[in-house]
Amino acid sequence: MGKTKRILFITHKTSGAPARYRVQALSSGISDLGINVAVTHPELPDLLEELNNSSHVILFRLWATEHLIESLAVAQANNPDLIVGFDVDDPLWVKFDVQTDEEKRNTEAMQTLMRGCDFMLGSTRELALRGGQFADMPGFHTPNSVHPQSLQASQRARRLPRIPGGGQRIDFQSGSGTHSEHWEVAEKAVLHYLENNPKSSLFMFGIAPWTENLDKFRKQVVQIPLMDWLDLPYWINQMDLVVSPVGGVEWGANTKSAIKWLEAALVRTPTVASSTEPFRAAITDGVTGFLCDKDGWDGAIERALNTKSLRKVRKAAYQQAVTECSAKNSAKILLDGLKDIVPLRRFRDLEGTYGEIKLADGRLSLHPAREKERLPRSLQAKLFLQSYK
Repeated sequence: MGKTKRILFITHKTSGAPARYRVQALSSGISDLGINVAVTHPELPDLLEELNNSSHVILFRLWATEHLIESLAVAQANNPDLIVGFDVDDPLWVKFDVQTDEEKRNTEAMQTLMRGCDFMLGSTRELALRGGQFADMPGFHTPNSVHPQSLQASQRARRLPRIPGGGQRIDFQSGSGTHSEHWEVAEKAVLHYLENNPKSSLFMFGIAPWTENLDKFRKQVVQIPLMDWLDLPYWINQMDLVVSPVGGVEWGANTKSAIKWLEAALVRTPTVASSTEPFRAAITDGVTGFLCDKDGWDGAIERALNTKSLRKVRKAAYQQAVTECSAKNSAKILLDGLKDIVPLRRFRDLEGTYGEIKLADGRLSLHPAREKERLPRSLQAKLFLQSYK
């Protein structure tokens, strides 16, 4: 329980949304509080030196390798007060039948690494609780927060005019091909709204699932390719409503963070979301957004798009996002939680599976950068024209 002097994040990469929220945004808040923060890769030769210079370590989305485990064991021997935590934004330590042999080995290696740590973080309370119980360590969660560059991108988007024309625009986003079960939760209600409102449109962002039920509404559905995080706020700002359904078993659903509400709130676009624990923590129903159970989507969508207090909802969501979800606030939660953590020093005799040695695929940075080219203006115009009825 020594003083927090330097926090070292160790991860395979800092590109992509997971690292942007769990490493870069949190690091920004830690730095704002006057604490030294750094990031490194688990296979670099100077890893031990970085560990020796740190008071706390956060391992993000990693699995055990010989170099990482040996370095952590030596660092704990050199500094018995060194605190090591494990952070994740999905239940990646859980094995599934559909995994390849290599994926299963990496999952087992992640379990090995977790058993050496002193505490469990997580983007949701469920992740922190389940991960902590699995590896017999205390857990607490630091919610996803807003990096200053994300806030700036959202503020720029708000200053741009909304493209006129068309009816109500509903937004569904999917960052991977695994979100079909989530879309199924809201599909019937969304399509019912499209049927009753022929001028309305559904914008499906990213790797969104296409089902047979959508065929009938092909003229009302606009498919938007994956885009850079710096450009996404502009598109969300053009929407009237974001729908964020969450499917799956209850504990699995509760591991999904309320990130879609957060990104929408930054440009004051209202959200209807499944009433999971993370969304209940983020949304006060009818005040900062709208919640519904699996059978209440029809009413929730109608209520969100027709409520007389929508302007107040937009403003309240934005105010909450920039205050409670600031990087500095999440950093304070982290530092408060670290006060109760004691070093378990379990890496010295740690045994278990080692995973794939994954080399750095680019320079690690605590400052997020553009990762994709902007969509051509001609394509942007074409996509919006599809929504005009």
